Amino acid sequence: HIFAEAYQAPVNEWTNVAVTMDWINQVAIMYINGEVFSVRNIGVNNTDTIINNDQPLIIGSYEIGTYTFIGNIDDINIWDIPLSEEEILLNMYAVSNLNTLDPNLIGYWKFNEGGGDLVYDHSGFGNHGTIQNAEWSENVPDYTAYNCTDEYAGNWNPDATYNDGSCSGYPEDNEVTSVSFDGAGSNGHVSVSGSVIDTDVFTFETWLYPTDVNGWRAIRNEVGWSQGDVHFQFMNGKLEFSL
Repeated sequence: HIFAEAYQAPVNEWTNVAVTMDWINQVAIMYINGEVFSVRNIGVNNTDTIINNDQPLIIGSYEIGTYTFIGNIDDINIWDIPLSEEEILLNMYAVSNLNTLDPNLIGYWKFNEGGGDLVYDHSGFGNHGTIQNAEWSENVPDYTAYNCTDEYAGNWNPDATYNDGSCSGYPEDNEVTSVSFDGAGSNGHVSVSGSVIDTDVFTFETWLYPTDVNGWRAIRNEVGWSQGDVHFQFMNGKLEFSL
């Protein structure tokens, strides 16, 4: 775990987590629900980089079906730039309406398919995934705060306080769902083609709804564990980010 502080995760509620890594400016930042939680200055003598990472991305488990996450994961987005606090906060509630034409968006899984075993990468890079031994769930984050604030629009939400730009009729998806992992020996995970993160600057953001954070509960990993890999997990109740 590269941060001095480890986030003590609540169970049975949604939490938005994000990590930005900037080896150029030698700083890493962890955000919880859109606010800075921990900052790590990376020394000039630190030789760990992820530039050579070429392992397939695994969501919800370590390698294939071990140390599985228990709960729901939704709306993963990965960028090849370190986003600002303002951008992360905006993405937190407008995540299902990201600009898929943005060249810096290199991975974007909405998990809104609601059925079948395919998980689409909406970034345009084509790193589609396959869901195995996990289920689709209608338990999703509450996006009410960021929604359509135009009372003349057909999708106006009177409870919204910030306009997410959706008043033109978005969302286009038929369903709003997440992926649920029960961890009961089912080895549930999502396998994604390609490593996705292979640069020294990036942002990883997602919504998590853990129901059990005891032990090792993997969120985002590569196959195997070697220098240059990116690992995100709960370890005995605390959120950890490792290289």
